[in-house]
Amino acid sequence: ISDTFESVDVNLLWAIDAVSPMDNSEYVNIGGELSFYNRVYVRAGAKSVFMQDREELDFWACDHEILTRLRNEGVLCTVVDADDNKNMLTLGWGLIGRSYGEHPMVVISIASQRHSWGFLESVPEFVIAVPDDNLREATTTCGFFSGRMMDKFKETGLTPVDSVHVRAPSVLECPINVECRVYTQIAPPHALMSPEFQERPLEEQRTVYFAEVLGTYGWVKE
Repeated sequence: ISDTFESVDVNLLWAIDAVSPMDNSEYVNIGGELSFYNRVYVRAGAKSVFMQDREELDFWACDHEILTRLRNEGVLCTVVDADDNKNMLTLGWGLIGRSYGEHPMVVISIASQRHSWGFLESVPEFVIAVPDDNLREATTTCGFFSGRMMDKFKETGLTPVDSVHVRAPSVLECPINVECRVYTQIAPPHALMSPEFQERPLEEQRTVYFAEVLGTYGWVKE
C-alpha cells in the first residue's frame, strides 16, 4: 500500500508492505519520504516490523563470518522433507557469490549416500545456520553422526524455529541464518568437484546445488 500527500511546500510519500509468508512469521516493511520545497528530502523506514525476536541482516555483512566458519569447523545446514521431518548436517565446503537476479547465491554439495540428500531432493530449500564458538560441540555432532541414527535437534539441544521464506527451519541459537531456495542442481558424474572426488564411486560423489538467498536473519538477544 502506498500513497502521496502533496501541498505547496511539503510532499509526503509513504508505503507499507505487509508480508505473510507460508504461514510463518508475519512482518511489515514501512518507508516514507518527506520533502520540503522539493529541495530538502528526509527518508526513513523500518524492515521486518512485528517479526518477533528476529532481525534482518545484510548478507554481505555476514559473508566473512560464513566463509571463516566454513573454512574451520563448518556451518550447519537444515533441511526438511515432504512430511516436515527435519534434519541438520555440517558443511565444510560451499561457495557464495552474486547474484541470482537481485539475490546473492549460495552453492553447496551433498553426496547421495547422505541422509540429508533425500530431504533436499524432496524439498529443494535449506538454511545455512552459522554457529558461534559456543556451538562447536553441536557442529561436530551434526557432522559426525547421521540423522538416520538420531534426532540431531534433540541430541544437540538446538532449537528449530520457523523460517520466513522457506520450509527448512532456522536455528535459534545461531546468530546468522541464511534462507536459500535451490534454482538448479547438477548430479554426478560431473567435473565441478576436484579430480579426487571424480575418482570416487558414483554414490560417493556429490550433487551440487545452486540456490538463491531469500533472506538473512539473526535473533535479538535479551
